[in-house]
Amino acid sequence: MFKILDNFSERLHRLSDILLTSDGKTDIKTVLGLLDISEKTLREDITFINENWGYIFQIDISDTGEISAPRISISSFSKLQPKILINSVSIKFFKTLFFHPYQKIGFYTEQLHISTSTFYKYLHLLNERMASYNIEIKNEQSNYFIYSKKEMSVRQFVAIFFLEVSGYSTKLFLENQKNRLLRNRIIDNYSFNNESTTQVNIAFYSKMYLISLERESQGFHIDDASSFIGKTVPLTSEETALFSQFYPNLTMTHIKSIEESILSLRHSLNGYIDSHLEKTIPFFLESIFDNFQLDKSREEFSFLLTYIKDLYINKLFVGVPYFLIHNNYAYFSHEARKNNKWTISEITFLVADLSINTGQDFSEYLHHIIFMLVTQLPEIMENKYRQHVLIVSENSKKHAEFLLRCIKGELTTESISFDHVHCIDEASIETVDINLYSLIITNSTSIHQNYKAILVNSFPSDYDIDVIKKYILD
Repeated sequence: MFKILDNFSERLHRLSDILLTSDGKTDIKTVLGLLDISEKTLREDITFINENWGYIFQIDISDTGEISAPRISISSFSKLQPKILINSVSIKFFKTLFFHPYQKIGFYTEQLHISTSTFYKYLHLLNERMASYNIEIKNEQSNYFIYSKKEMSVRQFVAIFFLEVSGYSTKLFLENQKNRLLRNRIIDNYSFNNESTTQVNIAFYSKMYLISLERESQGFHIDDASSFIGKTVPLTSEETALFSQFYPNLTMTHIKSIEESILSLRHSLNGYIDSHLEKTIPFFLESIFDNFQLDKSREEFSFLLTYIKDLYINKLFVGVPYFLIHNNYAYFSHEARKNNKWTISEITFLVADLSINTGQDFSEYLHHIIFMLVTQLPEIMENKYRQHVLIVSENSKKHAEFLLRCIKGELTTESISFDHVHCIDEASIETVDINLYSLIITNSTSIHQNYKAILVNSFPSDYDIDVIKKYILD
């Protein structure tokens, strides 16, 4: 998570998050331990929330020390979050820096009513947090601006950042006329290319459109969008006039380039093709449908395939996830796991497998993928338990696969126990979540000593097979 909030805003955010994940009921001692604050500070924070945002949900403290928020839900939490965020000094700092680049320290300290030391504090904090996305706040001749070698990364980062701050609404940073113009351009362009969009897509792309216009006006030009293989809708005379009014220093060539860069985030409008788009990702989704015995001809298959492919394109060319400050899908995933932990374990296993096979870490999107799968395919929540196995070889991944073939060939018990297997080499052990597996088999004494694993010979013996069989049957 992108943790840049000041201490006060962070406490309010975490307090509401704790109440949400505890179903609206917890106790003072638990909260004090999690937030590491005094009871006096906690009571003051609760009073602040109640006085300012009690119409969203009210927090009560009983005489016995129980804290409750009966009306809290993911919906009310999502309404409160932007109100907490927009009042954070760090977010005001970032917003001012984005819309007013190339200014000296005095401008920012005066605008934000902060000291020079506070300016440097948040400058350091933001640069520290943005480094993982290869984005930084640069200083040239004491003038500050946001920069990355991949301009698209800056635009997506800022768009997502502001979208979260505004509660996934385009209205906070967009006046009505400009909002309608950009939304309509997004909708028209996707329709023109026969591409489907959701309301969340439209809000995100509209915000990215705004950010792109601002960046182009500031002199930051988009990366080469030559990978775009679709078409853009010609501007009407009215739209041309509005763009000229709002951004007089931009040409229609700039506008076209911006639209192409946004549209190319959709994999089917991006000219890039590789074996993962053609084989690995379809195989992942086919495994989901096969494991849950679903018909792959359903329209949901095509929809989900587009979604996963778009995630992959984003990871390759942008590298900024579709959430930064708080992953609202984590709560949904948490509730789904309580309802059927085996289904969620199955999805988690397959997502981990997808990460290994593509070389791209999809775990940061795990909660979102769970949300998409469960809401599109609710029947998967009726799934029953299957055993997950990890085979680790000290020699190579190919040898681990050899061990699997030997073991399956010798086992007389049902092979379903080995339908969900990861084969890796010893060096890859740090890349997987050991908690996903109910059985680990290895020929490495080191793995055997450090993990709860069955040790076998590099060529499994009859004794090895008997030990594995006994473990499965027990």
